[in-house]
Amino acid sequence: MRCLRGQRRAAPRRSGFLRPPLATQQAIVAEIEAEQALVAANRELITRFEQKIQATLARVWGQGTPTSADSTAC
Repeated sequence: MRCLRGQRRAAPRRSGFLRPPLATQQAIVAEIEAEQALVAANRELITRFEQKIQATLARVWGQGTPTSADSTAC
């Protein structure tokens, strides 16, 4: 039976798949959260290294970063 917009079903439908036990779900969530923390830390490292690279390029190229026009000029 289809519901019209704004109407609710009398009883929730059961999904066609089984969920793992709660302990397993919690372990999966903990693993995902740990990986998200690693990703956030890596993003911070990328930002730091990009700044270091820009500072090195500025030093090497005389306080200016190279542009595409600079790299093709002879």
